[in-house]
Amino acid sequence: MRCGILVAAALMAAVLSALPPAAARRQGSAGPPMAHPQLPSDYPIHFTVIGDWGRRRLPDRPTGYNQTRVAAAMAARAARWPSKKADFVISTGDNFYGIGLRKDKGGVNDPQFTEKFTDVYNQSSLNVPWLSVLGNHDYGDSAYCDPKEPDYRPNEISDPFAQLDPALQKRDPRWHAWLNQKLTLAGGKVDIFMIDTSPFEIWYYPYCFAHWGLNTQHWVKNLAWLDSALAASTAEWKLIVGHHGTVSSGKHGGSALLRATLEPLIWKYKAQALFAGHDHTLEHLHVVPKYPDEPNYHIVVSGGGSKRNSKFGTPNKYSIWGGLHEGFAACTLTSKALTVQFFSLDHAGGREPAHNATIPRVLLKGRSPHPPSDDDED
Repeated sequence: MRCGILVAAALMAAVLSALPPAAARRQGSAGPPMAHPQLPSDYPIHFTVIGDWGRRRLPDRPTGYNQTRVAAAMAARAARWPSKKADFVISTGDNFYGIGLRKDKGGVNDPQFTEKFTDVYNQSSLNVPWLSVLGNHDYGDSAYCDPKEPDYRPNEISDPFAQLDPALQKRDPRWHAWLNQKLTLAGGKVDIFMIDTSPFEIWYYPYCFAHWGLNTQHWVKNLAWLDSALAASTAEWKLIVGHHGTVSSGKHGGSALLRATLEPLIWKYKAQALFAGHDHTLEHLHVVPKYPDEPNYHIVVSGGGSKRNSKFGTPNKYSIWGGLHEGFAACTLTSKALTVQFFSLDHAGGREPAHNATIPRVLLKGRSPHPPSDDDED
């Protein structure tokens, strides 16, 4: 099965590379990246993780599908750290529903940025750098650009790269977003790798919204960047952040291409954890090896920033805990371990953790995992 995935991906790569540059970039492309924010220089490091959050508050849903309730719970938890705030917040994408910041609303001047970000996360404990990746909805949604769809809105056009524009920091200096970026903390002891995973969902490309910016991106290029960045890292902690995960138990499940391509890099360079969203759930997974002397890694799915999914699938064999939850994750990183607390509105109103996880810095040592085979299925 994985061989089939890689063959299909190779064909898609060939098709994308043959696109005329003008066609591939007719809606614009990403400009210079944002500067790095000031991040902690030593342990312990305290941060929260939230994804799939940017909703509009309307009279029939004044909390924005519970976005404001999750924001309040996250702020309350961050205020309990010694500094009375988080060191930073990680956003796993789908930052502005339904099609990201919009070109027809001025891109970097789109009022959504204030309505769905600045005005919602206005607590002092969250007045810290936000480190964000893009999700698929930040690139767009075919429901808006396909004439056959009931929600067809031909005048509404996504501007995904507006989120990457340093001009947004004039509106709110907390905001930081990148496609592919390495962030170094704790004097080089921690590297966080932010990667754009939407290009790995190659089935997105035939849809009309791909012309708003997705088709200027390429999964092969992103994978090569991550390989190079991980290879150059000397950090004792290697944490990866992307919108899509390799596996999950949620409605969408994991990404087959990420499993076939990105996961081998996690194994190779012994990254300890992958943070993701996409599924509007909270989940902790521990991807364990087929053989006991192989590496392993953890997945933290934090996609419950607002509206939860309609269903939670059969728990993946790697799942330790999870479900349909609106909430967030609160993390503390030391030289020895990453502790992750999952907070759900369904558990004590988000005031107490529904699940606690401890991820050791030193995972299993040994040879690289066996090559994927057709009988190695989830």
